[in-house]
Amino acid sequence: MYTREQILNSLKNTKRKPVYTESMREAILSKPYFKKALDGLRKKNREAISAVLPHEDFSLFRLFEETGSRKEFSFTYEAPRKKLVVSALAAWLFDDREALTAAEDALWCILNEYSWAPPHHISFGATEAVKRNVSLDVVMTDDTFVIDLQAAECAATVAECVLILGEKMHPLLVKRALVELERRIFKPFLAGTFVWESKVNNWASVCASNVCLAALAVIDDVERLTDVLEKAFSSLERYLTGFASDGACLEGLGYWNYGFGPYVGLAKVLYDRTGGELDLFSVPIVEKVARFYSKCFFKGGRCVSFADGNTRSSFVPATHSILLWRYPDLVIPDEFINLDFAPDARLADSARFFTETTEDFVNSKGKLLGTHVLPEAQWYISSAENGVGIAAKGGHNGEPHNHNDVGSYQIYKNGKEIISDLGCGEYTKSYFVTSQRYECFAPSSRSHSVPIIDGKYQQYGEDRKARDTEVTENGISMDIAPAYDVGSLTSCKRSISFDAHTGVMELSDEFSFGEAPRSVTERLVTSGKACLDGDSVLIENDGEMMRVSFDSAVLDAVIGTVEDIDKNSALRTTTVIDLTVKAPTEHFTVKYRIE
Repeated sequence: MYTREQILNSLKNTKRKPVYTESMREAILSKPYFKKALDGLRKKNREAISAVLPHEDFSLFRLFEETGSRKEFSFTYEAPRKKLVVSALAAWLFDDREALTAAEDALWCILNEYSWAPPHHISFGATEAVKRNVSLDVVMTDDTFVIDLQAAECAATVAECVLILGEKMHPLLVKRALVELERRIFKPFLAGTFVWESKVNNWASVCASNVCLAALAVIDDVERLTDVLEKAFSSLERYLTGFASDGACLEGLGYWNYGFGPYVGLAKVLYDRTGGELDLFSVPIVEKVARFYSKCFFKGGRCVSFADGNTRSSFVPATHSILLWRYPDLVIPDEFINLDFAPDARLADSARFFTETTEDFVNSKGKLLGTHVLPEAQWYISSAENGVGIAAKGGHNGEPHNHNDVGSYQIYKNGKEIISDLGCGEYTKSYFVTSQRYECFAPSSRSHSVPIIDGKYQQYGEDRKARDTEVTENGISMDIAPAYDVGSLTSCKRSISFDAHTGVMELSDEFSFGEAPRSVTERLVTSGKACLDGDSVLIENDGEMMRVSFDSAVLDAVIGTVEDIDKNSALRTTTVIDLTVKAPTEHFTVKYRIE
């Protein structure tokens, strides 16, 4: 990416440029498109000022280790950070003294915490030298501090707070913040090698980018700042290799936002700081990654939800304003622009909402219609004129945030799910243990619209993959047999075609076995309701309907439901439609049509 000499030379003649100036504050307050967000900030500020911060009990800290549940501790962990984000921004933008006091209290609480890494990440965020499998077996000290996703984000938040409010805050808080950043983040980062540094998923970017953002905010010594950037750039280079050559993020759109967003924020800070001498946008794959996101949206507020994704997302104002600055022809559909103030636990991100969001982004009018062929990722995405949209995939079952979903697809009609990809399930300890993960409904092939062969579902592993995959403007075809552990299965050639004018999808599965199987069932999954109607199944979801047509002489249809827990810890009921082959032989083809 850049050599040490290049980094050092680019920093030597530059200093941190003040972002949170009086002129910037006045400009933000005067922009009409910020009115709703500023009103939202005022409301959140009054709530934050009066909010009592919860006590971080040890019984909550150890709960993940005992039960595998994250949610109880997460509330305690996030509360001071959310209060700090709101109060710090309000103290700056509105010159609010009460907000300043609230921000100081929240910051003091964070600086006093035992660990900036939550218990469910302590093991994974440890250095290679201190790596452990049990969260509570090593006391956090200057030699064993963990840098994980949350610790790195916390560092960027604390540093950004110093940048925004440093002169207004009590000097003790500023000094303590700098001391804690050094002992918890910069010193361990430079002294050790963390597990995530060898990863190619979102961890590498979130951790490395946020450590860099923290360093750029508070470190004046250019030699030490260069040390941090040089080491972090190695992780960022590795992170970018995790994208397909077509720019696809196999972890899902949520992790595009979560991982690529910090990279974009860091790239802009570095570009501004060095006058473009350090330009992380210049890495060739970055433009393809930037353009991938807008390919994944459908009419009615929906998006591709493969892997641990979500069916709803939006364009992050700051991230996409920066990308639009760099790539002026970027497609940003106005349907997915949301300028509400929605603070989270990350101050740098929330601040960029106000400092980076541009009129060009606000006035974007990109169109959704079109077909996108992503050959390396093996994704097919298309939107028809009548509001029907489809996404289908090949790939393999060892992808980041993997689901066993080779050959699966999803269909929306005017924003309503007809054929669903549920996305992520509840994040618990077992959800991230490979031997237990696929007992959960959401990541298993039980929750995807793929065949069940001899009562068996798809298996986990990079070798469980689609072969002979072809993605064209008209659809996707592949052999999905390697995804199954069925000895007699020699091939299952799945072909999905889509008419981008009529919104009609046709599916054909051509099976070949060494000997006739006991059973073959085509599963279709929907969050809507389904009912039998002769040689078809009607799927209805919130007023939108599509028909699945099949040959009842060949297939028996049974409709059932499955309950599981989603990422928000809410009960989720899913309808499953099982079309079972009545008399499977060694060679046969199953077809159905959705229109």
